[in-house]
Amino acid sequence: VKQAEFWKTVMVQQPIRCIYSGKLLEQEHFELDHLIPWSYVCHNQLWNLAPVLPEANSSKGNCLPAPKYLESFVQLQIDGLNASHNVMRPESWTRVTESFVSDLRVSRSDLLNVNSMKRAFEGSLPAMISLAEQIGFSTGWEYRG
Repeated sequence: VKQAEFWKTVMVQQPIRCIYSGKLLEQEHFELDHLIPWSYVCHNQLWNLAPVLPEANSSKGNCLPAPKYLESFVQLQIDGLNASHNVMRPESWTRVTESFVSDLRVSRSDLLNVNSMKRAFEGSLPAMISLAEQIGFSTGWEYRG
């Protein structure tokens, strides 16, 4: 399952708001933002992608977001995992979630546990953001839409 298709599947199950603007997203009008810029992580893993307004994605560019967006991002990921689990075939869901298990070091059974996923993200994102900042990525970006 491609990343945009994953989020479209989630949007059928529940409304999704842009983590930066708070505006409701439409299935045909969003882009996927790399929370931690692609030019730093060099991957398109689902755990680092969030559907956002195209103008928010363009504005953010290669910047690191302000800390105020992290909680919304993590909650969006958790909601996406739960919504997709309810509608995807088990083997497809296992494939789609493999990067969560390997990169965030969580067990497959923890993927639907809100507290476990919050701990996994809280244990990974701040360190990655700090390292990216240390090598020159601009931090503290806020959407001004």
